[in-house]
Amino acid sequence: MPIISDWYDSGKSILVQRFEGQWSLEEYFRHLDHTVANHVPDRPLHIIADFSASLTTPTRILGGMRYLQRKIGGNRGVSIFLNPSSTLENYFKLAHHIQDPASKDMYTARNFPEAVEIISTRSSF
Repeated sequence: MPIISDWYDSGKSILVQRFEGQWSLEEYFRHLDHTVANHVPDRPLHIIADFSASLTTPTRILGGMRYLQRKIGGNRGVSIFLNPSSTLENYFKLAHHIQDPASKDMYTARNFPEAVEIISTRSSF
């Protein structure tokens, strides 16, 4: 399975998504739908998306960021892209540059401890 998720904490406030090999945006949408259905909706959901083993960046990736924003809505916390490809990082920078609302509270990190630190300093986690 190209996208695997697990909770970082027992309170289910940080979701770790691992993207492996080839994956499509449609697979991400289905995966996110299933994951959000199992989330406690009364608190922020923080996401660490680990792209270390990803071999692809799907087209329309900005649409994926917007889909995440719509699905989680006001409960969206901090989102971290861990080791994104240069293509994905450039999409991310473009979204920030044009001030796309989907890029609000999204950051990049190079390792897992850095990702957790960003979440802890940027939220009430």
